Amino acid sequence: MVFKEKKTYRFLKGIIGLLRTEDGKEGVKSSLEKCEPIYLGK
Repeated sequence: MVFKEKKTYRFLKGIIGLLRTEDGKEGVKSSLEKCEPIYLGK
C-alpha cells in the first residue's frame, strides 16, 4: 500500500496510534485490512 497524500498518512498514523494503545498490533493489522480496499479504490 502506497499513500501519496499527507492527510491520509496522518490519518492512518493517528488510527495506528490509538489502536496500539487499545488493542495492540492485531487491532492495527485488522484495521489496515479493512481500510485497504477504500484507499485502493480512491
